[in-house]
Amino acid sequence: MRRVAPAVIGIIVVASCIPWLRHQRFFSAVVGTVAIVLAFLLVIAGARALSTWWKQQQSGSRPSGWLPPRVRNWLLLAVLLGMLIPLIAQLMARRSDAYRLAVATAHSSPLFAQTLGAPAKEAWFSGGAIQYGNPARAELTIPVEGSRHNGDLRAVAVKEDGRWKLMELTLVLDQSGERIDLLASPK
Repeated sequence: MRRVAPAVIGIIVVASCIPWLRHQRFFSAVVGTVAIVLAFLLVIAGARALSTWWKQQQSGSRPSGWLPPRVRNWLLLAVLLGMLIPLIAQLMARRSDAYRLAVATAHSSPLFAQTLGAPAKEAWFSGGAIQYGNPARAELTIPVEGSRHNGDLRAVAVKEDGRWKLMELTLVLDQSGERIDLLASPK
């Protein structure tokens, strides 16, 4: 079992480097399943390590240090995974076509840069969901910041005939709560 998990992780990492594979629906299901299984195995291993530590505490034999090395290593791994998973999710969201369309459309609007102040750019940790189906639909909230204001770019997009089309693109300013429709024709 100790050799199977690294092999599976290695295969998934190598497969994620193949561009056409990332766009296949089964790939995200495989990654999700493997992530759940690895999290389950991590919880079991952590419970076993804590159990061993507890038995050592009860028997009176104390290892050096506050936590046994095995427990410390598992906790370090859990913290590392807890930090990497949101980062990977953010990077995957930024690569989606709906995200790219929303950002490109916002940057092409002069009102976007005027309102936020140059240079206007996207901040980290956007939210939302992309639902694949017929038609596919994306609802995104992208934090944006500029020299004068910060806010959220809210986008609703639908995929029709293989292309994403924005149905709504709104800039919501943080301080005032003002909503600016970036798809409206300029006056």
